[in-house]
Amino acid sequence: MPEVPTVGETLPGVEFSSWLGLAVAPATPFSVIELLNRELRAILAEDDMKKRFADFGGLPAPSSPRRCAAASSARSRAGSASSS
Repeated sequence: MPEVPTVGETLPGVEFSSWLGLAVAPATPFSVIELLNRELRAILAEDDMKKRFADFGGLPAPSSPRRCAAASSARSRAGSASSS
């Protein structure tokens, strides 16, 4: 929809971002989590995948399993605090 203005064009200074993560069962061995992280990082580094993200304005920002868990916890706390 190229005729639709972006958020930044409509509301200067406002940015939109989203965050995605992969969740696994709590009992998943950390070695499996590390393997999944390595494989997903490799996929996101492929030129074709970078182009696919760029086509919809996305920019992959892979992280470590521990940083992802911390970010997820922080977002959950922030969400529960705002709904109280």
